[in-house]
Amino acid sequence: MERAEWKSFYQWLDTANIDELRSRHQKLVGLLEMLVDLGVRNDVKRMLRDIEGMLLVSDDS
Repeated sequence: MERAEWKSFYQWLDTANIDELRSRHQKLVGLLEMLVDLGVRNDVKRMLRDIEGMLLVSDDS
């Protein structure tokens, strides 16, 4: 992804509520199963890790 796309993703990540995080995570997991391009798969995996990190923080609260 381009720098602007990552910036947009992180802005969303900072403001998303727990339901939005879970929904996006579920969609990305489903998408990951269909992807074959290594670069795109790596981007999705990074996004998943970032969302999972936010979910862990939210669960601790």
